[in-house]
Amino acid sequence: MSVASPSHRWLSRRCLILAAGLVATSAMAQDNEKLTYDDHIRPLLENKCFSCHNPDKKKGGLELTSYSGLMNGGSGGAVVDAGNPQASRLWTCSAKKEEPYMPPEGAPLEAKDLALLSKWIAGGVLQAKGSLAKKSNRPKVDLTFAGGSGKPTGPVARPENILLEPVIVTPRTSAVTAMAASPWTSLLAVAGQKQILLYDTDSRELAGILPYPEGYARSLKFSANGSLLVMGGGRGGKIGHAIVWDVKTGKRVTEIGKEFDQVMSADISPDHRKVVLATNAKKVKCFDVATGEQLYLISKHTEWVTGAQFSPDGILLATSDRNG
Repeated sequence: MSVASPSHRWLSRRCLILAAGLVATSAMAQDNEKLTYDDHIRPLLENKCFSCHNPDKKKGGLELTSYSGLMNGGSGGAVVDAGNPQASRLWTCSAKKEEPYMPPEGAPLEAKDLALLSKWIAGGVLQAKGSLAKKSNRPKVDLTFAGGSGKPTGPVARPENILLEPVIVTPRTSAVTAMAASPWTSLLAVAGQKQILLYDTDSRELAGILPYPEGYARSLKFSANGSLLVMGGGRGGKIGHAIVWDVKTGKRVTEIGKEFDQVMSADISPDHRKVVLATNAKKVKCFDVATGEQLYLISKHTEWVTGAQFSPDGILLATSDRNG
């Protein structure tokens, strides 16, 4: 029986340490490797998505065989939001966190593939190794203005120097699909064609215009302190979401949801931290305003959900559907 000499044992230990170091370095290199559409995402999508989302088919208006096609999105809008997987429909639908689930048939993406897709989106949706990371198009939501459920402590929000020229003028008026009155001042919001009109109810004069070129409003609601106006709407069979405007400036604060059909109703919680959507897909979805992440889903309805509203304290949520 032979016994290794001290020098051999020292050499063996050194080899083991060196090997472990190489493995760790390799793992770190893989972890720090730039994920790109060309090298990682296109091969991942090829087996699961290309049969439906190619230049000839473009199901849902979405083509995934090229980087430009993916970034252009589909008929329902963008499918990736750089830096934010939770707000990217390419990931949420693939991870079965949002309908329609993708792929609709066959085995879903494996956990490692979903992790890869999420990391690519979080890393700025690079096309190639030499590409620059893109930034999110989502507005940064400042929640410092979020007041309580009662009357604001400062001045009541009213339009100041916002657009007064109508986005569209027609020879005939159309049906009013939604209205809302401010809880604290003489201000009325009225849904028009591709715009929301704000009227002073005392003077009956136009106080402002909020452009909405994407479609038509199905619901309008002021926030509890009157500083925000939230709209649920879209375009039938094409797009649906909630838009939140700052009443004072007329600027969009955020856009929530990416539905494939119009949203029937939307509401914002008293603390301005959550927005709920009622859809004709028989679903109720609640989102975090700051991140756009879906917080929960209610699938109990058996018909179009036509209404959703938070209680004054924000603790309860009431919903209604076409079944009555």
